[in-house]
Amino acid sequence: MVVCHWRNNGGWTMPCSGLSGVQVVGGCLDVPTTETLRLIARTSRLASAAPPADLDAIKRHAELASAIHADILDCLSARAGEDEEGIAARSFLLAAHLYFLTSIHRSSLDHSSVVWTTQQLVNLLALAKANHYRQGWATWPYFILGLHVTKPQHRQRVSKRFRWLEATLSVGNLSTLKTCLEKLWRARDRGDDISWQECADKHAKLTAV
Repeated sequence: MVVCHWRNNGGWTMPCSGLSGVQVVGGCLDVPTTETLRLIARTSRLASAAPPADLDAIKRHAELASAIHADILDCLSARAGEDEEGIAARSFLLAAHLYFLTSIHRSSLDHSSVVWTTQQLVNLLALAKANHYRQGWATWPYFILGLHVTKPQHRQRVSKRFRWLEATLSVGNLSTLKTCLEKLWRARDRGDDISWQECADKHAKLTAV
């Protein structure tokens, strides 16, 4: 299982993890990897940092963002296996990339990088389902995916998977995550100018297990 808590100041954190990202607290798979956890933690710290107020701070922010993005892309470039561990590891990397693009780059949902990463994650999770993998590890990738999908069929797939995970894992707070996503989708359909960060802030103690 992977536990994630949303912070009101803009990032994910896990108490007693030593990383301000996510922490593996159990489960049979060694995912996400330590490197992926560090990438999520670095992104989370930068996303929640105070906006740069002078030229030197702007330069430092840009350099940090560039380094994190390069490391995420390097990890994504590595060949991953199609066994459950390989799919799970790549799912976390793709979710981390989405998180970076919209939290640090502030990319829109129709930006080409966001569209590509979203589709890759949709395809990968579909492969996990087709291979009948249990996907107890998939809550955080599915939640991040749900924050970025725009097509009705993709939203339906995410909702259905959350219902399945909730029934399978018997973790009641999964319904909170699903409710948050559905509220966000309805707001976007109404044309409300709301970010997923704002939606998550309204559910300040979100937990994904």
